[in-house]
Amino acid sequence: MKKETSLIIRKYRSTYLGELGTTTSHQHGALVLLIGLSGRIRLHFQGGPSIDCYSALIDAGVAHSLDPQGERIATIYSEVSSPETLLLRSLYLQSQPYAFDVIKPSIFLHRSEQKILNFDLISMLGLNRLDSLPSLDSRVVRCIELLNTPAYFSAGQIAIAEQVQLSASRLNHLFKQGTGVSYRRYRLWSQLAFFMRNVKCTNNLTESALNSGFFDASHLSNSYRKLFGISPAGLLKGLDHFEVDLN
Repeated sequence: MKKETSLIIRKYRSTYLGELGTTTSHQHGALVLLIGLSGRIRLHFQGGPSIDCYSALIDAGVAHSLDPQGERIATIYSEVSSPETLLLRSLYLQSQPYAFDVIKPSIFLHRSEQKILNFDLISMLGLNRLDSLPSLDSRVVRCIELLNTPAYFSAGQIAIAEQVQLSASRLNHLFKQGTGVSYRRYRLWSQLAFFMRNVKCTNNLTESALNSGFFDASHLSNSYRKLFGISPAGLLKGLDHFEVDLN
């Protein structure tokens, strides 16, 4: 019996569960945890190694391509400002922007796939350090809030910088330093995140592309490939279950 392909979008985390083809090189605007649920997956990093592993934790903004090698996978995106991301970056990604086999698929053997979609990563890794959590600069936090507000999708960087009382160059520096990803790439990520939430309502790529600040469906598709390595139409068409819950 074929298992479902699922995508669950929540406020600070999105999870894809299913089979996926080989991606082109891309750079996410969020920290991502990739897990080969049925076997090893292969990752290639631009200018770096090719690695076979059961799981990989990859920082935002890191160019890589994925070959699932026919395995069923879980792909978990954690937003750059979330407590989960700040903790994982401080513990695993200080010396290099990726870490391998931080979690083994055997952990999931006795869990239903519904539980995989909702699992508590921090507890599963045995981490209890939220009390000493690193923090983001409050101006970066405010910038992220603005970039995730549709009314600001068309605002220029200088206007956003003025809103948080910084110069554009200083904002670039603080944003990259605090989140691991450039201001420009995160801005695109925030628009694509809005698109994914919006298309659940419209079921129309072109309409949601325009709603998300893209010129047309082609502009959306090109941007999507840069950040995900696949086309949005291909991903959405293959979904059996698609859920958005921002509460």
